[in-house]
Amino acid sequence: MNKIIKIISFVILIAAIIFGVYKLFFNTSDSSETEIIKAEEKNIESEPARTSSIPVKVVEITKGELPLRLRVSATAQVREKTMIKSEVSGKVESIRVKIGDWVKRGQ
Repeated sequence: MNKIIKIISFVILIAAIIFGVYKLFFNTSDSSETEIIKAEEKNIESEPARTSSIPVKVVEITKGELPLRLRVSATAQVREKTMIKSEVSGKVESIRVKIGDWVKRGQ
């Protein structure tokens, strides 16, 4: 019985640690956002939230081509190398067919 209580206590302790770590690192809600939402729900006017400003440049949207040029240097490597060679050696003296002609074996 004493061993079961130790196991249950250990499991509860581990679960509490995991929950604490999760809340510490993955809690995305900001306390100032929460306060603003609560104030809006109660229809209470509150001071606007302070935010830092980032300078931006505003331009008019126009339709046109994007100048996209990309220069890349790379090295290609093959997965498998294959040697291609003919069964017989010799010199081709003439070709007796034209491009697009149908041919048969031994012709």
